[in-house]
Amino acid sequence: MTPVDLAFPTQRYGFNFQWMYSWRPDVQPLSADLPALDFMAKHGFDFVRIANDYRFWTRDFDYLNPIESVWENFDGYLEATRSRGLHLSLNFHRAPGYCINANHLERDNLWTDEIAQDGFVYQWECMARRYKGVRSADLSFDLVNEPPDVGQFGFTRNVHQKVIRRTVAAIRAIDPNRAIVIDGLAGGHLSMPELADLDVVHSGRGYQPMPISHFEAGWWSGSAGLQPRSIRARPGMERSGIVKLSTTSTSLGATCRPMVSKSTSASSVATIRPRTTSRSAGFPTSSQSLASLAGVSVSGTLRARSASSTTVDLELSGSPWTALPSIATFLSLQSRR
Repeated sequence: MTPVDLAFPTQRYGFNFQWMYSWRPDVQPLSADLPALDFMAKHGFDFVRIANDYRFWTRDFDYLNPIESVWENFDGYLEATRSRGLHLSLNFHRAPGYCINANHLERDNLWTDEIAQDGFVYQWECMARRYKGVRSADLSFDLVNEPPDVGQFGFTRNVHQKVIRRTVAAIRAIDPNRAIVIDGLAGGHLSMPELADLDVVHSGRGYQPMPISHFEAGWWSGSAGLQPRSIRARPGMERSGIVKLSTTSTSLGATCRPMVSKSTSASSVATIRPRTTSRSAGFPTSSQSLASLAGVSVSGTLRARSASSTTVDLELSGSPWTALPSIATFLSLQSRR
């Protein structure tokens, strides 16, 4: 098979949006957030992932008779992103028979029930027909958000491989050049070498260690009982390392040397000197409030000193030394705003 021309750069930067994220009878799809998209385009971002709930267009688990008028919202999202030079990735966050959140709401099981698998494939075939001819530079299909771990919900690598291969083949029978994304297993962080030949984008997650990334995340049962602890900075302590932030399909990296110096108040003072940054546009000049970051409660102000040195006044509740790479990542992101 000729490799798909994804027109998909090695790195893209962007955000998830929840315009059609979680269906309830009283909830309607949201319109595209145009100011947010304008902000992204202005500051060099280029990737918009829409995490969708199939129940917006499916009633009573009737997977083969979707309400296609709902997809006019996707048409609007695509027009809004494409007109701004942004890539749109459509994802089934809740797919027929599976969702990483509240999976018990599903009647059927995507990994064990043929009816759910048939519905899953059919709905992606509908998407392929609807958007056939749209460039992969503008649109990709992210098949299912964060499949489970082996042993959960009857899930195995073999079952997953069969579902994904069938779906990819069905899409490409209609639209051979469509860019397709598949998420890693166990919530996104396990690779899938068994699908390395499929000519698709493999999407990972940066959740590990979970107690940091999901601290006080009510949707993760493991967060229950986790408590922050206060630690004071020690003058002269230094750490060096590689900072990476994993997004849906790419990572943003900055090599930083965080340095902790003596504070004259109860706050810790951290000076972070980036040696290299990715697509940096210079650090912000205004003070900003830092909220909960990477499982560490942070308050204080961010002060830009120069393009090569940025000072942060912090009061940390948690483990500051493990937090510093996350803070550096935050700064590298802020530099793009």
